[in-house]
Amino acid sequence: MVCAPELTRNAVVQALLDGCYYASAGPEVRGFGVADGRAWIECSPCARVNHLCGGPIGVGETRIAPAGERLERVEFTLHGTETYLRFECIDANGRTAWTNALR
Repeated sequence: MVCAPELTRNAVVQALLDGCYYASAGPEVRGFGVADGRAWIECSPCARVNHLCGGPIGVGETRIAPAGERLERVEFTLHGTETYLRFECIDANGRTAWTNALR
């Protein structure tokens, strides 16, 4: 999925070069980013969201939706030791969406 301002070759190529895309086998990523020492993601309803990080072991986290519920926005506190971070959103059928790494 590419986030380009228009459906033209130049706009799509520039969005790819800028890292404005994600891969998905089902779930939709509606937005993600870092603000005020927290990483966040908004997605279509998912059963689990993984926050994957480069750096020390144990810095990444997984959030699992309570029984009968789904996650649509998840925030993670940053530790300051992450060399990069990215997200995986997994829906109830095991289909996954992966974001690009944020550095």
